[in-house]
Amino acid sequence: MTEQRAVLRQASSREIPILLGFIKSYYNLESIVFFEDKVHKALIELINSNNIGRVWLIYLNNKPIGYIVLCFSYSLVSFGQDGMIDEFYIDDEYRKEGIGTQILNIVMKNSKRLGLNCLYLEISKNNIAAQTLYEKLNFKVRDNYFLMKLDL
Repeated sequence: MTEQRAVLRQASSREIPILLGFIKSYYNLESIVFFEDKVHKALIELINSNNIGRVWLIYLNNKPIGYIVLCFSYSLVSFGQDGMIDEFYIDDEYRKEGIGTQILNIVMKNSKRLGLNCLYLEISKNNIAAQTLYEKLNFKVRDNYFLMKLDL
């Protein structure tokens, strides 16, 4: 089987309905409560500001099949600006075809061009397939650290 080439396109506000469909599917997959109004508002802000991150749609043969979100932050530990792969989703029928690897490689190259020093991501402990993919691309578990959260 020939590996298909996926393409990333920076999302625009006119593509929000497509993104919301993918986000709803992703949240369902990860058992995250989907507050459409709040997600919609945050998505508009992220798409309209190149200073806080990027939202890309993933296309295969000119058909959207998923999305990936990269958010920027700044850290002394990272020696400057870094990024968090906040969300990454590919429709089920296109998984395990090498597309995730292609997309992450593109995002890593774009992140370097954007001046980021490192990338972080959060992953469900139960998502072994995603863990395998990330480890293959040299993402490492930070021993003695775990992500904590406080909702404000």
